[in-house]
Amino acid sequence: MAEEAEKAGFDSLWISERVAVPLDKPHPFQPMVDPWMALAFVAAVTERVTIGTSVSQIALRPPVLMARELATLDRLCEGRLIVGPGAGWVEEEFASTSIPFATRGGRLNEFIRVLRHLWTMPEQPWRGKFFDIPAVGLIKPATPGGPPIYVGATGPAGLRRAARYGDGIHRDSSTHSIACPS
Repeated sequence: MAEEAEKAGFDSLWISERVAVPLDKPHPFQPMVDPWMALAFVAAVTERVTIGTSVSQIALRPPVLMARELATLDRLCEGRLIVGPGAGWVEEEFASTSIPFATRGGRLNEFIRVLRHLWTMPEQPWRGKFFDIPAVGLIKPATPGGPPIYVGATGPAGLRRAARYGDGIHRDSSTHSIACPS
């Protein structure tokens, strides 16, 4: 499908993420594949289209591992990656990864800053409210400074997050998402 979309002239391909789906109540989502593995596959069979997530729960992962995975994917797709994180709203996803739901907004704010730090100066330690990371050696993304980050946002806190920490925004409506560079 990715090859056909590229041939048809699409300029970008996006995948959503649900880390875990609650089983004890009605939910509009089904379990989903890992977006980063799926996008690596898409990158391998395409040459031109931008690839990205709309949206992903990056802050449910350890930041050093996520920074390395995203840098690797950005290299594999030769700089065609856009990272589309969101704070998340499915409390069970947080419980399933032992991450406190109540701190998701602040955690994501710092996570975005940590990613940029790890992509540009990982040899300097990071000391923050949620993350304490020693100096490390990491690969750098193909995109100088790291791939663009378009923050998923629907409410005031998300819009502030996108303006403060993002390069753009995913604004969800009932029918579509749009991404606008800042």
